Amino acid sequence: TLDIRVSSVNDGRQRAVLLTERARLAEARQDDAGRATELYQAALAQDPRAPGVLLALKELDHRQRRWHRLVGALELEVTQTEDPSVKALSWYRIARVHVDHLGSLDDGIAALERAVAATPDDVMILGELARAYELGRRYEGLVRVLERQAQLTPTPEERVVLLHAIAEIHERQLESPDAAVDGYRRALAADPSHLPTVTALERLYRERSEWEPLIATLSAAADAARDAGRRAAWHATIAELYERRLGRPDAAIEHYSRALGVLPGQAVAFRGLARLLEQHARYRELVELHERAVDL
Repeated sequence: TLDIRVSSVNDGRQRAVLLTERARLAEARQDDAGRATELYQAALAQDPRAPGVLLALKELDHRQRRWHRLVGALELEVTQTEDPSVKALSWYRIARVHVDHLGSLDDGIAALERAVAATPDDVMILGELARAYELGRRYEGLVRVLERQAQLTPTPEERVVLLHAIAEIHERQLESPDAAVDGYRRALAADPSHLPTVTALERLYRERSEWEPLIATLSAAADAARDAGRRAAWHATIAELYERRLGRPDAAIEHYSRALGVLPGQAVAFRGLARLLEQHARYRELVELHERAVDL
């Protein structure tokens, strides 16, 4: 019988193979998961690297919903490989067990951190760690992961979204407006006309009464924007800032004019330009402005 064969074999690898056969028979014929587990563990004791044993034990633990045992099997798997991708995948699976079945977000995060340490450029695992950090409100860790994702992303469109998210965390969760301003400026370096970022940075600059940096931001946004409505609106806003905040009517007239050059019917720019031309007795230009309006 198989028991006799096991007892007669001295080689550890062969004993492990025979014990694995016994474990599979216990599963298939006797439906005895407890006995099968004992036999698989005995096989691992004989040879931890015996082919197929650890895989069979993991599958059995999963079917039996023995999550703590499954974590132990996966941790053993980590020790048996030098391949970083295999290590990372095992730690990722450990994390999923902790979060999905054992209800331990902290242990899940710890496992994901070890997975990232094994493969720092794995986008999928970085994404999982970012979601776990957000769920656990670990915002400094989330910023680090988003920074890494921003470094790895191949497109400016994806990079600006990630950099905007980093700045938003600095502003809202970490309550660091200086870091938020720096972060939004980094995002605009990737896409100067990204509307959510322009809007956020404009709000912060207004709160801080930093008019020159705001004008520079809106000027770059207007130059980069493809949409005529946005370009015109940004030029009109720049003009209002020059007029009302910096007391520079000539610069205001220039940008009101640029707004109308982009979008001739822009109402804010038309009213602003008409007002300034009248205030400064530039009547010929005022007449021409109204004549162009009639022709629209």
